[in-house]
Amino acid sequence: MDLSEIATNLEELARNVRTTTLSAKSTEVLFFSEISSRCQEVCDRLAAWEASRKRSSCVYIVQATDDTDHNECQRSFVKARIAKVGNRAYSRSNDPSRSFYVGSSSSLAKRIREHLGFGHPRTYALHMSQWAGGLDGGVEMQFFLFDAKVKQKVIQAIEDGLWQRYRPMFGRQGAK
Repeated sequence: MDLSEIATNLEELARNVRTTTLSAKSTEVLFFSEISSRCQEVCDRLAAWEASRKRSSCVYIVQATDDTDHNECQRSFVKARIAKVGNRAYSRSNDPSRSFYVGSSSSLAKRIREHLGFGHPRTYALHMSQWAGGLDGGVEMQFFLFDAKVKQKVIQAIEDGLWQRYRPMFGRQGAK
């Protein structure tokens, strides 16, 4: 086994992450009480934003707003997951955290629609419309768009680094 070759590959990946530039960033705040009424508006805006930068990849972070009781969110989520509310494929639950989810997607509006609870029910996602509608507070979603030339392994390394930093309450660290 040649560990120096592994180290060289990791060093190259780290160099690629370090020199990657952000193409654009955006933020959306959505209160739980507005999920149903504003889902289409938010997803349309994200689709237009993403379309303005063809074939790009996006990394995103979903966090509780300051006025949100994230422990209550976790209880509500776990209750919905156990009861299989809406026959949905809920993400896994981790330790409590202000951060809900860290992910990446090349189809951002579709993925956020799934997290909001209006996408395919069998896709692992937050499905917030199924458990958060009666809760106070909401989420702040931050989106980081990268040019299409950025390799998927670099996007995955960025997502993994954010996952390690934020330790989201839901989901799992992405496949390597």
